[in-house]
Amino acid sequence: MAHIEVTKLLTVNPARLYATIADPSTWGNWFALHDNFVEEPPKQISVNTRMVQNVRILGMSHRVELTVTSFRPPMQLVMSGSSAAGVTCEFHFSVERHSGGSKLTFSGDFTGAALTGQLMRAVDTDVVAKLEASLDKLAILVEAA
Repeated sequence: MAHIEVTKLLTVNPARLYATIADPSTWGNWFALHDNFVEEPPKQISVNTRMVQNVRILGMSHRVELTVTSFRPPMQLVMSGSSAAGVTCEFHFSVERHSGGSKLTFSGDFTGAALTGQLMRAVDTDVVAKLEASLDKLAILVEAA
C-alpha cells in the first residue's frame, strides 16, 4: 500500500476553496491527476455520488470509478474507488481555517498487486508532484473567482 500526503497553506477563503474542490466541473482546471470524465459528473455531489474518470499517472491514463464516501462541507471530501487494473484508492481532501486563509491537505492511499517496488516509488513520486502542482493551480483558480 502506498500513502501520499500533501499539505499547503493558502491565502484563500476556506468555503470558496471547498466549493471549488467539491465541483467536479472545475477539476480539469486544477486537478493534475484528472484527465477527463468517462461519464458526465453530477452538478452537485453528496455521499454515494458515483463518478467515472480517467486519471493520468506516469503518463498513462487509467479509468477509475469513484464513490463519495464522506461529504462534510466545508471541511472534508473523501472518495474511494478502483481501477480495471485492480488498484483501489481512497482520496481525502481536508480544509481547515488557518490564519489568513486555509490549510488544505490532500492524502491518498493506493493498493493493488501491481503496485510494488520501483513501480510504487515511481507512482508515489509522480502523484506527489502532480498534487503539489494541483494545489498551486487550485489557489490561483480560487483567488481569481
